[in-house]
Amino acid sequence: MGADRAYGTVYVADVITRPGWDDTLARVLAGSVPRDPEELTELKVWQDLVTIGRSSRGVGDVVAEVEARHRALLARTLGRYRGVEWTEAHLEAVWALLQGVRTELVRPGSTLDIASAAALAGRAADIAGRATAAPTTLRS
Repeated sequence: MGADRAYGTVYVADVITRPGWDDTLARVLAGSVPRDPEELTELKVWQDLVTIGRSSRGVGDVVAEVEARHRALLARTLGRYRGVEWTEAHLEAVWALLQGVRTELVRPGSTLDIASAAALAGRAADIAGRATAAPTTLRS
C-alpha cells in the first residue's frame, strides 16, 4: 500500500483522469474519501502514520510530502473547474473540510458512514464557497 493511495491522492487522480471528469466537481471531491471498507482500513493506517509523523522527523517528512502532493492536486482540480474563480481562502476551506471528513470517518465511535462521508466531501466546494463569500464575526 502506497502512502498516496492511503491518503486519497490516487482516488482523486483516478477520478480526474476519467473522461468527463469536470462534469461534476462533487464527484472529484467525493473521491478524496474511501469508497469501501478496504480503503477505509488504508485511511486508518495513514492516519496512524500522520500521528507517528508528529514525533518522528523521517515519517513526518514523508507525511508532509504526500500532503503537499494531495493539496497541489486539489488546487489543480479546483482550478480546472469551469465557471468558478477559486481563491486561496476557498482552497484552505475545501482542504479543511475534506480533512475533517476523513478524520471523522476513522475516529473510533464515529457514526459517519462511507456514503455520508462521500456526500459531505462532495459538497465541500459548495460549503467552502459559502463560508468564504463574506467575512464573518465570531460571537460568544
